[in-house]
Amino acid sequence: MRYLISIAAMIAVATVLLAPGHTIAQEMMAMQPEAAAGPTLEQALGNVAWKGNLPNPEMVEGKSSIVLLYATWCPKCNNWSGELFRQLVEAASKQPVVVFAINCGKSFDANYIAQRNFMGPNVFHGLAPGLHKPLGFQSDLFQYVIFSPDGKLARRGTAGSFFPGGPTGKEFVLARLLNSEGDKMGEFKVLNSDMPEQMRQIFWPVELGAPFTEKTLLTARRRLPEEMHDTFNGVISSYLQRQLQRCKDLYAGDMGEKIEAYELAKEIMAGFSGTPQGRQCRTFVTTMDGDKDFKVEIAASKAYAYAVRKVKVSPASLKREMTKVASRFEETHFGRLAAQAAENDQLPEG
Repeated sequence: MRYLISIAAMIAVATVLLAPGHTIAQEMMAMQPEAAAGPTLEQALGNVAWKGNLPNPEMVEGKSSIVLLYATWCPKCNNWSGELFRQLVEAASKQPVVVFAINCGKSFDANYIAQRNFMGPNVFHGLAPGLHKPLGFQSDLFQYVIFSPDGKLARRGTAGSFFPGGPTGKEFVLARLLNSEGDKMGEFKVLNSDMPEQMRQIFWPVELGAPFTEKTLLTARRRLPEEMHDTFNGVISSYLQRQLQRCKDLYAGDMGEKIEAYELAKEIMAGFSGTPQGRQCRTFVTTMDGDKDFKVEIAASKAYAYAVRKVKVSPASLKREMTKVASRFEETHFGRLAAQAAENDQLPEG
């Protein structure tokens, strides 16, 4: 049965590859959300066994996710898969997207990936046998699903379809989609699509949430040609300015947001003490540290967070844990949240 299914799948793939590429690619490019009912990104990747770097939800914030489904059993497909991977890595590196390359076969082949150089700072690899089926595909050979920044399935199609042309004679549909529409798929926090390749390689880990400081970035800058240094400095300055504005916006909110602003300011102050933004954050943090009422609010927020963690482990303890926080911090923002949770016998949403 497996043999018969494999033959059928190979015939289907051959049909795609031998048909006029432009027509097929146009059809795949035109796939619309109404054809894309299915699981969320979290559900789709829930049972993936990750290989190498582990992704986390923070990495995809504000970005679309591309789930590439593939298998290694088709010799003809393996002849062109390296070019597909190359085009995908190059196009994805310039856009606010994260690529999840999932082997749907029985075992993960690291050599297959290494031989085709299918690697990039925003590419994550995993194994999930049969994942193509719940995502709506009959074949495990080179399919793709795009999830929007809110985690909902937005588009899907056949990754092996292509437009004729380009240096290798094939421009794969997924690469063209990213090159033409990728800038609409999300927003960068640090990067921009016009950055030189060398600089993108440095900033992609930062974009995905890797910890960094003024010192580590200046060390990384030494790897760049001197003519790029001013641009590099400008990227850091723009990022810090946006973070500083975020602090100001948060501080204008409720006490929970004020505390978030305070914690963010402490991070900027510690990591970028030599910058104008770092010095402004130091002034803000020093002022808040001198506010006795605010320090009580900080203590209440920590007590509330600790109680929430205990309740998640033991839901039956909710009323007891929340009542303790409410009685100890009665006049605080988080004390009132705790009192509300105890009264309603449930944690507030969010």
